[in-house]
Amino acid sequence: MKSLQLKTSYFNSARTYRASLKQYHIWEPGAWVVVPPALGLATLILIDVVTGSLPVSVVVAVLMIFISLVALLALSKYPSDAELPQHMEQTKNELAQLSRKATQTEARIGELQQGLEQELVLNANLVAQNKERERISSARYQCQQLFNENWRAMRSVEFEQYLERVFQLLGYQTQTTNTTGDQGVDLIVEKAGRRIAVQVKGYFHSVSNSAIQQAFTGMRHYNCHACAVVTNSKFTASAIELAESTNCVLIHEDNFREFVFGEIEFV
Repeated sequence: MKSLQLKTSYFNSARTYRASLKQYHIWEPGAWVVVPPALGLATLILIDVVTGSLPVSVVVAVLMIFISLVALLALSKYPSDAELPQHMEQTKNELAQLSRKATQTEARIGELQQGLEQELVLNANLVAQNKERERISSARYQCQQLFNENWRAMRSVEFEQYLERVFQLLGYQTQTTNTTGDQGVDLIVEKAGRRIAVQVKGYFHSVSNSAIQQAFTGMRHYNCHACAVVTNSKFTASAIELAESTNCVLIHEDNFREFVFGEIEFV
């Protein structure tokens, strides 16, 4: 594009020079004889003042005379008067076409930059998703390890400690109550500001409705939002009926896996 701009400037200068000669009725060979020596003399004086060296000034003045003479001859003869408008129009069209291509290229670069930014955002999202998958996979692995333990045979404190580990893995904060005077609650677990009173029953036989009554009472006593009874056995029919009317969550051997994997909502 720079070369086309230089050509355009040259053709404009040639047109202005020739138009000036015609407008002021200047004899063209006279311009060749007068202008270069005048520029050479001015250059001689200027360089001599600046450098104080006459030989240097003379050399530079001669070069100026030669260059200005060649420039005037070029402006006068190339291109011819008949060809000059055609050359100017052709150069103008080429410059416009090149400008359009440059605009298209800039637009394409903008699109590529936008696409690159989108790819970077997408890659960042994929990295975040992969990390989340790894976290979930790790959590599920730990859940599976807990579920693989012999929880069916656990009793009393052992079962309570096991459930503490399960709740903690699921993101709950846990608190054990006193062994005596616990008001029917063995664990208090909390998550997202919601407190749950948990009655733990490591039983071989079925759990009766008294456990639901204790959990419900303990919920009120400890200012909890919900209550649950967790057993590694089963519940009696009356216990299940009471749990439905009191909104007490029941965890038993049939849904124990869902509990360990965090698939049961307590609140």
